[in-house]
Amino acid sequence: MKICIVSPTDFIGGAELFVFDFIKSTQHEVHLIHSGKEKLPIQANEHILQMSRLKKPSIKSVSDYLASSKALRDRILEINPDIVISNSVRAHILAAKAMSGTKKPLVFWVHDFTFPRFFLRIAEKRANHIMTCSEAVKNNLIQKGVSPQKLSTFKNSIDTQEFSFIEKKGAIKNIGIIGRLDPWKGQDVFLNVAKRYPELNFHIFGASSHYDQSTVDFEKKLKKQAENLKNIEIWGFLESKKALEKIDVLIHASQEKEPFGRVVIESMSRGIAVIASNKGGAIEIISDGEDGFLVEPAVLEISAKLDLIMAYPNMREDFVKKARKKVEKLYSLKNNTKDLSDFLASFCFGL
Repeated sequence: MKICIVSPTDFIGGAELFVFDFIKSTQHEVHLIHSGKEKLPIQANEHILQMSRLKKPSIKSVSDYLASSKALRDRILEINPDIVISNSVRAHILAAKAMSGTKKPLVFWVHDFTFPRFFLRIAEKRANHIMTCSEAVKNNLIQKGVSPQKLSTFKNSIDTQEFSFIEKKGAIKNIGIIGRLDPWKGQDVFLNVAKRYPELNFHIFGASSHYDQSTVDFEKKLKKQAENLKNIEIWGFLESKKALEKIDVLIHASQEKEPFGRVVIESMSRGIAVIASNKGGAIEIISDGEDGFLVEPAVLEISAKLDLIMAYPNMREDFVKKARKKVEKLYSLKNNTKDLSDFLASFCFGL
């Protein structure tokens, strides 16, 4: 099966990382069409992966939209895949136009809550199916009017060998938050939690997006607020696997619904205790009080759970062991890649 994935992006987030993981783990031939704006953490292999750049794909005006969708159509027809997958809102809109009139199956891979209502009728008509990364995203689309029969959930997964279990011993000393610096991600709440625990070290991993000025301004604000706090370190971007080596507890403080929460399963796989926001995808991952905590993402609520984890080391040990087993069972890249590949093949060959 030859798969074409359309993923033009201005930054690399959880959606893009899972696509890259899928590409690395599948045995099918994959051609990735991207915008070339970011350095991709994956290399082309002549047997598995080919990559091509679609120059400045845009939907900002009608003329841009028509030109970009035509360029995409020409590229896809040149590749001649068995199936096409679009991986972002911009990719969905362009691919729907580009694939019009062809007999190639088109699948939207939806990883967020920003799917536009104006596009729903076109999506229902043009896409053979819509895959979502969580039940939260699936339910959001159903609420917007997408037929449930058109939807399937394939949860994001990770390589559990790459994110191997680290046995953490001794007292908790290092607390971390990982993600793009953005007001809705809750790094400012994390900073205020840090003020309550001068004896602990708090680590902020992530950077703003130079494509979004509001995140740049937020990063400046955070750094200004952290200047007088000796127990706060802002690292900038660091691969999550390396970041997780430096912490004992992850705080996931998203103020809005998180579509999935990749860093949550990465932490659970690595043996890091997790205190996560009770909004969106994390609710599906963590069993509250069994393998982590779900909380209202506010200072007092997060602090109360952090106090519990520090006061009861046996509970923390029990949490992380159960969390690792859950990730191995439900979020294994190897198992979920096979399920996803079989699902895609059913559209190509009617299996």
